[in-house]
Amino acid sequence: MALDGIFVHHLTKELHLNLFKSRVETIHENGVYIIFKCYLNKERKHLIFNLSASFASCYLDDNIPVKTTPSNFTNQLKRYLEGGIIESISQYKS
Repeated sequence: MALDGIFVHHLTKELHLNLFKSRVETIHENGVYIIFKCYLNKERKHLIFNLSASFASCYLDDNIPVKTTPSNFTNQLKRYLEGGIIESISQYKS
């Protein structure tokens, strides 16, 4: 499925409903996946970004993926985003 503007608009609305005011606990990667573990109301959700060139996707999952050694990019994400609270999720110029 192609990621067009209409799909991204609905994706941001759904993610905002599920992750608003949640805390980013950890960030790690697994190959081409970057996983954000979020916590809200005694419930943990995993926001997973697939960065593959042929199958880019973003989705929520309850399963715990396997961790691998972090890259420099993941270390920078951890430095600036871990422990933060998600205030909003929006689409730029929608």
